[in-house]
Amino acid sequence: MTTPQPRRTARLLGSTVLASALALGVVAGTTAEAGAATVAQSRPAAATPAWARHAAHPIPFTAATVTDNADGSYTISWAATGLSGVTIYAGSTENAIDYRHPVAWVAGSGTITVPAADIPAAGASKDRQWFRLAPDKGEGLTLADRSLHLASAPNFRDAGGYRTADGAWVKMGVVYRSGDISKLSAADLAELHRLGIHTVFDLRTDAEIKAAPDKVPAGAKDIQENILGAAGTSGFAPTTPAAATQEMIEAEQVMVEGSSAKAGYHNVFTGIADSKDLAVVYHCTAARTAPAGPAPCC
Repeated sequence: MTTPQPRRTARLLGSTVLASALALGVVAGTTAEAGAATVAQSRPAAATPAWARHAAHPIPFTAATVTDNADGSYTISWAATGLSGVTIYAGSTENAIDYRHPVAWVAGSGTITVPAADIPAAGASKDRQWFRLAPDKGEGLTLADRSLHLASAPNFRDAGGYRTADGAWVKMGVVYRSGDISKLSAADLAELHRLGIHTVFDLRTDAEIKAAPDKVPAGAKDIQENILGAAGTSGFAPTTPAAATQEMIEAEQVMVEGSSAKAGYHNVFTGIADSKDLAVVYHCTAARTAPAGPAPCC
């Protein structure tokens, strides 16, 4: 069994902490149309408290995913209780779902693969395909494949599409996470621009940014939030398993409790809470040099 590298583990867990906090923030607060990060999947009146909304018209799905297959088809899987059937609709954007022509109807929970030919406006020109799962009882759920499948940034993903403890779902298409974006191709940059991504939070150190500056979509803001601060990314050379464990513990403490981390996360959360900054991507470094080779971190 391969022992994880301390810095890799620290960044994996650090990113998980941020992702979890972001997920909670995306569904908390007031409801707003137009893709604000505070929107839960159900769309009731803004004045209704979140707990009352979900209690009155809960989303019945306990799990759901969309997978974009290589042949242009999409596999949709979901789990729910107490449903007789689910009607599935598709659209080229979240706000352009074609409710006139359902692409599938399935009884209860299940998995179905929808051929490309059955999807309205499917084709090479689309950036993402969206699906609306409409249950016979309760609120519907709108999802896309979480991965954007960018050739130059394969770890670029949607931070939405997760179910929260109270039964709400984190809205997709407003907050994204990624690894290194210093090598984005022109085609991938154009896609991110079409998707409306115009705020980038770079969580890397000064040295990492100098070595590989971000490439961002046209017109996007690139904001540095050095989470590690003066701690940097070097100096991890444990000689025993016990020393490696201790270094990982200390790295996690810095990643979460350090003054630079607290300030950086605060600024990221504040930016996400401001609908003018949406859509947002936050990222760290996709790989680092290690004896065992490149290791993803986000």
